[in-house]
Amino acid sequence: MLAKRSRNSSRDDRSLPPPERLAASSARFFSMDALISAAFLAAALELDDLEEELLEEVFRGALVTEVLKV
Repeated sequence: MLAKRSRNSSRDDRSLPPPERLAASSARFFSMDALISAAFLAAALELDDLEEELLEEVFRGALVTEVLKV
């Protein structure tokens, strides 16, 4: 059942609003280590609100992806 979800995940993404869709699709391409590094970098760079919100959405999507893999 879990394998079916991952195969159909691109179809599921279309029902999400744009920021969540971006987060869901981006999470497939980034490892958890890369996302954690990006979070530290974002904190160091003091990103504006929109950039910070986008990074948070990507990070949340990665966490969901990691949980589904287990």
